[in-house]
Amino acid sequence: MRFHPDLLTLSPSADEPWFWNLLEATGDCGKAATFSLAKSRSLLAKYHIRRHAAEDVLQAVKAERVTVAPGTTSAAMIHIKAAIAQVRIVDEQRKQIRKEIDTLLGKLAATENKTEELADAAIILSVPGIGNAVGATLLAEASQSLTELDYRALRAYSGVAPVTKRSGKRSSVMMRRACNERLRNAIYHWSRVSIQKDDISRKKYAALRAKGHSHGRALRTVGDSLLRQLFSMLRHRTIYDPGRRQAA
Repeated sequence: MRFHPDLLTLSPSADEPWFWNLLEATGDCGKAATFSLAKSRSLLAKYHIRRHAAEDVLQAVKAERVTVAPGTTSAAMIHIKAAIAQVRIVDEQRKQIRKEIDTLLGKLAATENKTEELADAAIILSVPGIGNAVGATLLAEASQSLTELDYRALRAYSGVAPVTKRSGKRSSVMMRRACNERLRNAIYHWSRVSIQKDDISRKKYAALRAKGHSHGRALRTVGDSLLRQLFSMLRHRTIYDPGRRQAA
């Protein structure tokens, strides 16, 4: 907001419902003047926002605004309100799609075949770091590799397998660019969450960083290890067992 940039310190990407309400309630100078500490606390409590104190929100609202030409603020607020109405529709659609994905994953995870083996979805979702979003992406984008248990194909298709380039006596290892971007992002987030929740992944990541590997390269290596573990689980039809992995 060019006339009130202090508000963006509360939500730099402006992609949160509570912030949209704050913009509508304080965008006009007149509304901002009547915005109180009680209203700030009520707004934060309604959306369960704990990273900001009510006093900090109020201070940002009351901060001095940039002087602009007459009519600029009113015009900008008309545009902001129209944009908020649009993003709210998109936000509701995303929530509905997320519910449908959760429902479908629940059905897939509960499905068992005649030999009473675990479903692929149940095995995949048991791994730390794999939530419904990552699990749904793996099942949708890598169904053939998972069905055929083709680990080599999936590590290349997802971009975790590096590319080695050789020219004469010189060789270099580079990140694979030709891959499925959705799978790359899914495994990136799987690895990122795994190093927070899984001790083995965390130690592996720390060791790679100590060797001088970049954050991205270390995460790709962790992701490669996690993929190998997942395929072993799919091959033996077992869910994640931290004790078994620790022993291995």
